[in-house]
Parts: sequence; C-alpha cells; structure tokens
Amino acid sequence: MEWLRGLADAVWRWIKTNWGYEPDPGLQAWLEVGAAVAGILAAIVVPFQLYNLLWAQPHERRRQRQREKEEKERRERQEAEERARRTDQALRDAARDRQLADMREMLAAVHAKLSVPAEIAQGPGGALLAADEARAVETIAAEGGSEGETALKDFLATGRLDEARGLLRRLAGAQGEARQQAAQKEADYWRQLGALSYRENVAEALAAYAKAAELEPDHAMTGLLLARLQMRAGDLAAAGRVLARLAAQENRVASPHERVWVHLMLGDVQLAAEHGGPARASYERAKAIAEDLVRRDPANTEWQRDLSVSHTKLGDLLVREGDRAGALAAYRAGLTIAAALAQRDPANTEWQRDLSVSFSKLGALALTLEQPDEAREAFGKDLAIAQRLAAHDPDNAEWQEDLANSHVTLARLGGDGAASDIRAARDILRALADRGRLSPDRQGLLDALDKALAAPAPTA
Repeated sequence: MEWLRGLADAVWRWIKTNWGYEPDPGLQAWLEVGAAVAGILAAIVVPFQLYNLLWAQPHERRRQRQREKEEKERRERQEAEERARRTDQALRDAARDRQLADMREMLAAVHAKLSVPAEIAQGPGGALLAADEARAVETIAAEGGSEGETALKDFLATGRLDEARGLLRRLAGAQGEARQQAAQKEADYWRQLGALSYRENVAEALAAYAKAAELEPDHAMTGLLLARLQMRAGDLAAAGRVLARLAAQENRVASPHERVWVHLMLGDVQLAAEHGGPARASYERAKAIAEDLVRRDPANTEWQRDLSVSHTKLGDLLVREGDRAGALAAYRAGLTIAAALAQRDPANTEWQRDLSVSFSKLGALALTLEQPDEAREAFGKDLAIAQRLAAHDPDNAEWQEDLANSHVTLARLGGDGAASDIRAARDILRALADRGRLSPDRQGLLDALDKALAAPAPTA
C-alpha cells in the first residue's frame, strides 16, 4: 500500500505546483481509497487478461480449427460414401438388368418347352389350365428366389418339374400358415370384444364369440363360452351342437379343466331336453375325468371345484329320475368340497357362488322330502351368500339373477315373508330388464312374478 500512498502524494504535489491548489485532506483520503481499489482491480483484471490473451484465445482458435477439420473430414466421408453407394447401386442395377435379361431368356425357354396337350387345351377348362401353367412359371420366378431359378433351370436341363412343384407347395403352405395366424389374431379380437360385452350386452357377446368360434373352431374355451351364452339366450340346440362337437374331439381339448366342463355343459343341455341317458353319460364322464385329476393332484383347487360341480350335476339328474337318496348323497358330496374351498378363500367369489348353489340344491331337495326346517336353513344360507355377492358387484347381471332366484326359492316355503321375497325377486329382474340385461331365459320367471303380485291376496 506504500506505493499507492506515494502515488497519491505525487498527484497532490503536481496539483499544488501547477494549479496552486491545496488539496483537502479528506479528499486526499478518498483518493487514496480509490487508488487502493483501482490497484486491487488491476491485480485481478490484469492476470485474467494475460490468461485470456496468452492461453484462452489461442486454445479456442485451436479448437475451432479442429472443429473445422473434423467437419471437412465428415463431409469428405459422406461424399465418399455417396460415391460408393452410387457406384454400388449402378453395379447392382447392371447385375439386375443382366439377371432380368437372363431370367426373361430362361422364362421364354421354359414357356416354349411347356405346352398343354392339344386334346386337353381344347377341352373344358383347357384355356384356364394353360393360363395357370404360365402363371405358375411366373410365380416361381418372381417369388421363388434362388430356389425358383434353380427349379426352372432343372426343368430346362432335365424336363422334370419336381423342384418346381415342391417350391409351389411350400409357397402355398406359407400362405396357409399366414391365413391361420391372421385368423387366430382376428379370433382373439372377437374374444376380447365378447369379454367386454359379456356382462352388459349378451347379444353382442354371443355374436362376438360366434365369430371367434367360426375363425378358430378348435379353441375349446371359445366354444364353452359360446355355448354358455347360447344357453343363456335359450338356444339349447345351438349350444348342444357346439358342445357335442367338442366332446367328440375330447383328445384335442388341451386343458383337462376344459374337458370336464365340455361334458358338464353338454349334460346340462341334454338334461334340459329330457335326454336322461345321454345326460348321465356326460356327467359321469366329467366326474371320471375330475376324479382322476384330483387323485393325481389333491391340492389343485381348480380340479377340486370341477369334482364338486360334477357331484352337483349328477344330483340334478338323480332328482329328475326320482332317486332322492342318491341325489342327497351327490349334493352333500358336492357341498363338502364347495364348503372347504369357500372356507379356504372367502374372497373367491366363484367358490362362494358354488357354495350358494349347493345350499340351494339341498334346500330344494329338502322341500321335496317335506323337511321344511332343513329347507329353510339351506335356503337362508343360499340367500345370505347371494346377497353378499350381489352387493360386492352390483353390475354383475348373473349374480343379480342368482339373488332373485334365491328369493324365489325361499318364497316357496310360504309364510309371512313369501310375498316380500317374491317382490324382491321381481324388483331385481325388472331392474335388469329395464337396462336390457335380463337373460332371455329369465323373462318367463319375471312374467310369472308380475302375475303373482298382481293376483288378489287370498282371503282368510
């Protein structure tokens, strides 16, 4: 700082000598401060300027020259690649032109060598045969690649068409595989539409699954869902045809679970048509498959459920045949499995519904056996489960119909609550009908309930 003060003193002496002015001491102090600040700034700025001048700017110029060099090299590479591409394309074009010329020459030779015999050419379809033969040659040349060229050369050399025919078989097979894959993909789209429509629009779901089954007739689950929808729509004959075809091709149904349900649903259709013998055979076949599966894997809950449903279906048949004791044993066997599954997973709505159905079946049989207390207990348990399921998913039309059926079965016992059960069932079915979601096979029940509620109450 001494040199700054010396500098300030020299300035003041010069001012006093040349201007005759005595500087103010306070001003002199401020000038000393200013000189100090200027000195500090100079100490900072000067090194930075020296750095910028001696290193930063030369470095930036070198980087710019490097960028320009790289850009020039890139343009030169692009130009070289473009020249090479044009040269290569020109060579390929020339080779293709030569190949085309050779191919045209070969095709002309093949067409000249091929000739439909006069007696065939002049007969029915002779012109079409000749045209197809010519198109076969063109197809082999256009789509066969190197194999096609080899096949045509072989024909010219030996007069044999074995390789040409083999190539056409492979081309036709590839087209068939492509059509099959396209059909499978289209069928999958129709199944997706059917799944989205299943709960809200039965007619649209039925049409979608019918289209999927048409495109992929060997898809067992599609057939099962189609038959289920046909049964809901009351078209038992159509459902029977679908299920009978699947049952006849049982070995082609990959899933054992699906095989069980093919026979169970076919038995339902046969039983509804009063064909007891065929229905028994279908139910027994389903039960035999399920029992074999359970023996192999007792822990498989899906197969346990299949066996439970098989017992219940056989119980339905035995009721029709008047074998109440046999029906009771079958229903209890099904109930035992259904109860174990429902207890194992109370959140599984499918298993809960199975248990509800089992209670309903036992209640109906107890009513037939004139056991009203047992019937009321079974019907009450059925109703409780049906109410829980309907509340769990109010948009599920099938569960709403189940709840209505539970009210109807409970009303069969009579008593003070019968009228309220009939009214509850009617209200549920009427709400579904107003939304267009009532199954066609439930319309008769709705009409009967309306009629029952409209009838005058009996007088004491």
